[in-house]
Amino acid sequence: MIAKLKMDELPCKMSDVTVRFTAVNPANEKISGGVFSMETVMHAVDYNGKMLDENGEWVNAG
Repeated sequence: MIAKLKMDELPCKMSDVTVRFTAVNPANEKISGGVFSMETVMHAVDYNGKMLDENGEWVNAG
């Protein structure tokens, strides 16, 4: 689960993204625990239940 994501700017529409995960050993962060990537779609949703669609329009998220 991604608990927090910070973006430099709001995307202009729904976007394809690649999320890269890097695992580390908590006892020694210099030891790699592995790396993998996941292709997905990022939906920007506001606090009023509106989200950006593929055309950049705000629509109801529900």
